[in-house]
Amino acid sequence: MQPDYIQMWLDSVAISHSGAAGTLTRYRNEIEAFLKYVGAKPEDIMADYKSMNERDFRQKYAQHVKAYLGTLMRQGYAPGSISNFVYGVLSFFKHNDLPIGFVPPIRYRTIFHNRDIEAAEIVKILSVSSPRERAFYTFMAQSG
Repeated sequence: MQPDYIQMWLDSVAISHSGAAGTLTRYRNEIEAFLKYVGAKPEDIMADYKSMNERDFRQKYAQHVKAYLGTLMRQGYAPGSISNFVYGVLSFFKHNDLPIGFVPPIRYRTIFHNRDIEAAEIVKILSVSSPRERAFYTFMAQSG
């Protein structure tokens, strides 16, 4: 009977992390999407590791992950989402002691759409605030 590599990995994640059902579901979806993209099963990856030399294995799967990154980007996923997908895949490799070549880190920044608060909004905030809060908000509004 083949071990269930995905379930063993998820059990490990549950033990070492919060064990939140949402996290485990997300990780399962991420690794399954990657495996579908590659056209392999976890057992195939393990068999590749046993049959290939380490350098070739590292290169092969690093190339798969990089190609997967590009596909996700072209599909319109945000950098933070892509990072989450790849983190799940890399976690699976790490848990199973599988080496993987260089995968570039995903850099992203959060874009804040700040705007100046309008006078009507300040009045609305002050109308429901306590005297102490009104003093604080008034000071902030007047000082910029």
